[in-house]
Amino acid sequence: MKLRSILAGLTLLAVAGERLVVFDSRNVRFSYWSLAGEYVDEIGIVPPRGYFSLAGNPDGTLIGRYAPRPESADADRQVAIVRLDKEGNEILEIARALWPSTMMYPPAGAAEGRRIGFVFATRQPDFALDPGRTVYFGSFEEYQLLAFDLDGGLHWALRVAQPRAPVSDQQIESRMMRVRNFNPEARASELDWPEITL
Repeated sequence: MKLRSILAGLTLLAVAGERLVVFDSRNVRFSYWSLAGEYVDEIGIVPPRGYFSLAGNPDGTLIGRYAPRPESADADRQVAIVRLDKEGNEILEIARALWPSTMMYPPAGAAEGRRIGFVFATRQPDFALDPGRTVYFGSFEEYQLLAFDLDGGLHWALRVAQPRAPVSDQQIESRMMRVRNFNPEARASELDWPEITL
């Protein structure tokens, strides 16, 4: 019962130094436990943030990923990677990238000559941590992988070409006819993907 009262919305776990750090999304706070399972402390997150990923460093600091609040209703959504101290306070922002809400991409059948695209919600840009050394971050809109040190310095960037698959007007209209059976107001749109090469 004690665990339930302290961890009302357990969402993320990370080992940071000699502690287990728990992000409690319902109460918007971090709680700290020894690796033997003993409760140590809890700290409210100010300002309140909903973290989607969390990873720990040997010195007890954390790397977290969250979506900053847009400045306006029509502003592009973004994802930020931040470093937090042992008390959960943000030390610095390491990187930020756009988080497009939808995209069009060809299905598996494209290899057989079918080029009809499907629109779906995109995944958030994410990160990986080499504890105590390097933060790797994938930038969705530029098809690149970035490597940062823990102070936010850029080590390197790997970029690749990702041209958009061709989709004819006839294929788009064929797809939209099926979509309009469920949503008569549906409209087609296209994204111009950047062509970035090494």
